[in-house]
Amino acid sequence: MLFCGLQLVLRSFTVAAHVVRNAKIIVSTNNNIALPIIATDFGHDAKSIILFRDEDSKELEVNNWITVCKLAHGDNITGIVMSGDIEQLRPTVLSAGEEPGFNEFALQMRTSLTKRLLHMRHPIFKLREQRRC
Repeated sequence: MLFCGLQLVLRSFTVAAHVVRNAKIIVSTNNNIALPIIATDFGHDAKSIILFRDEDSKELEVNNWITVCKLAHGDNITGIVMSGDIEQLRPTVLSAGEEPGFNEFALQMRTSLTKRLLHMRHPIFKLREQRRC
């Protein structure tokens, strides 16, 4: 019975790896991209990968690099589209308010990669109008 169950688990991993390997689009958080099944198989046969990241200004900068660093086929990444309102959400750094400040990088971590790139005058496209109901 144990062998049969193990065989079923292995087969489901093989099927999942096949699905991920042949997927054209994966919607995921930055952290889930690091899961071995996605990091290893996604983009296997892709000529290029473009990452679209929503609410990117909410992410800690280190989380932004997970997708670039962990994908086995990260060298196929040809573009990253970062979106989000830098005036709304900012990265959550719990240690930023600690007294005494044990994390000397806490305030630095509160600046998102998006905001840092804007400060460096990286080329951007800004939406001037929102059409929310």
